[in-house]
Amino acid sequence: MSKKNYREWLGANIQTVSTRDGTKIAIDDLFEKNDVIGLYFGASWCGPCAKFLSTLKAAYARLQEEGQNFELVYISRDKTPESFYQYFSQMPWLSPSDFPVSPNIITSEMQVYVIPTLILLRKDGTIITHNGRGAIRDRLAEYPWPNLVDEPAFFGVSGLLSVRKLTYAFIAFLVIVLYFVLNL
Repeated sequence: MSKKNYREWLGANIQTVSTRDGTKIAIDDLFEKNDVIGLYFGASWCGPCAKFLSTLKAAYARLQEEGQNFELVYISRDKTPESFYQYFSQMPWLSPSDFPVSPNIITSEMQVYVIPTLILLRKDGTIITHNGRGAIRDRLAEYPWPNLVDEPAFFGVSGLLSVRKLTYAFIAFLVIVLYFVLNL
């Protein structure tokens, strides 16, 4: 997919991220210190986000315990600062320093179609995968995921549908429709 440098883009659009205690970290420093940065898009009102949060917290703790240079940034889709802070208080990672952080600009640029979404970025700012949920859930042992192929993830259900699977389903649908049209 895209070889765009999201390190520069995020630096221009977010500038800093913060810990829960308010300590600010520049985007450049975040990328400099970590091999992989995950952008977790979610919200307090999202049931699938709450379910995925426990999986993500366990994976984050494991990677931190192993001394991996991995960090997460929570991009909130919450409507109020209260709901954002309530949900963010459950997370041991970072979030943009200012709420709200123009989530529509970020979700559009990063091709986020549903929540929860986890996008994994390399140190150089290029995308490892839009399907970080699958990488965390099914391929954590392969960190830092050097051989992962990026496929945008659609539909916030387990068993995410990739563009390739949707294309195959569409082709199968067309074949069935043509069969019936030609046999009428």
